[in-house]
Amino acid sequence: MFSLIVGHGLITFSCSKARVPDGGNQIQPQENQVGRIWNRVDTADETVEGIRLIFKFDEVSDVFIGNIENLTGNKVSNVRVKIRVFDRNDRSTDYGPTASHDLAPGEKLEVEVTTPGFSDFLTFTIHPEIG
Repeated sequence: MFSLIVGHGLITFSCSKARVPDGGNQIQPQENQVGRIWNRVDTADETVEGIRLIFKFDEVSDVFIGNIENLTGNKVSNVRVKIRVFDRNDRSTDYGPTASHDLAPGEKLEVEVTTPGFSDFLTFTIHPEIG
């Protein structure tokens, strides 16, 4: 099983939405396991094990808006995403995971990850979970 750290929120797939309950789990600071740490204003763009993740934080709605895309030639099962945000004291809060979805080769999933009550962060990481 592969894992990368990302979010919590609202997920849109084939024009339908499945909502993940609001709230985050506050955790103690720890070393980033996989992926890059992005600044709040960045558009994160990472490809991990053939899954491309593109996310940007929308300041107006306090939501991460992005896509998960299967770049492999095979079906990928049970793909979901978490987002971890970090405050100025390096304390972090996880949002997600989103609902799991199977992605066909080349299929793209539009995702929104909400951060209710925690918009005062400086950096974030994104993490897909597969399988």
